[in-house]
Order: sequence, then structure tokens, then C-alpha cells
Amino acid sequence: MKYLPLSALAASLLAPSTAAIAQDSAPDLTGRWSFTAEAVGFSFDADGESGEIVYRTLENIIEFDQQDGRRISGKEIHEKASAGPETPPLERVAGVIDTEDATVYMVDENGFRTCRIVDTDTMSCVYQHVLGHRADVSIATWKREK
Repeated sequence: MKYLPLSALAASLLAPSTAAIAQDSAPDLTGRWSFTAEAVGFSFDADGESGEIVYRTLENIIEFDQQDGRRISGKEIHEKASAGPETPPLERVAGVIDTEDATVYMVDENGFRTCRIVDTDTMSCVYQHVLGHRADVSIATWKREK
């Protein structure tokens, strides 16, 4: 019993270094990722009246130009998106990689993505967003461009 406090001290000293090792081992996601998203959504007005359901296919590119451990950032390039006139040509993107190196959680200027890392050059992603007049959800397989 007299060694229990010593064991607790040793465990507390090792814990930060274990976390640091996990932080350093995050997969490198920098680069240019292209994808074709299958989207579904609808518009609505200020009174909550919904428009028709619309199915769309969007081609997009996301470029992660910075990564610090598990944190990533970059921009979405709407080169071929048919997302409407309010879509900016460049949109900021920021995200974090979970501690199991399996999932990436991202935000952009008006939505959220959850991506499963399939392999070093492939992610499967779901995007959700709600604007003041429209709501959409999409799914896509992202491929890192070489």
C-alpha cells in the first residue's frame, strides 16, 4: 500500500508524454483533395414554407495548406460547384483529426463535415449546412491529388 502514491506519481508523469506521442502521430492531410458530392436539399422562406427537394451533383476541391499536429486548415475552391450565386469562390476550412486517426471534423464558413479516413489518399465525407433560406446534406469520396 505504501507504493500506491509512487505508482500514481509515475503514471501522472507518463501520461503527458503518451499524449504528446499521439499528437505527433496524426496523419498528414496537407495537399489538394478533389471530390464529386452527391447532394440533396431544399429551400425555405422566412415563414418556414419549404420548396421542392433538389438533388445536385457538385465537383469541388479542398486544399489543406497548413497542419499543426491534429489541426488542419485551408480553403475550399468552388471551381465547378453549382451551389448558387451566394457561394464564394474561396471558403475557409478548419478541422481536427481525432485521437484514433480515423475521423476528421471540419467547419467552413457555413457548414460542417465529418470525414472518415479510408487510407492515406482517400476520405469518405458527409457535409451538412443550413443557410437562412436553404438546407443541404451531401456525401462524397475525397481523393488526394498527386
